[in-house]
Amino acid sequence: MTKAEKYQPSEKGQAFLDTVNNGKYDRQIITGMKKFMDGNAPEDMQSFYTAVELQAISDLKGTAKFERHCQRRRSAHAGKNHAPLFRVGKNQ
Repeated sequence: MTKAEKYQPSEKGQAFLDTVNNGKYDRQIITGMKKFMDGNAPEDMQSFYTAVELQAISDLKGTAKFERHCQRRRSAHAGKNHAPLFRVGKNQ
């Protein structure tokens, strides 16, 4: 068996790799409702829930209904790329 050689990028490839600062993209994903209820969601995502909706959700916190209907149904991630969709709604 031959031993595989370590990958060596071309000059052009190495020049590109030298310009990369951080390979991990921070998508600022919110999972669950805690950040919305605590008011810690990013500013452009805070309009996803109205104050009345957040109060109703907060009132349910700690109950089986909260776990069953709010947390499980809101288990999908919301990222900053979804923020423009949050603004589109009842007012438009």
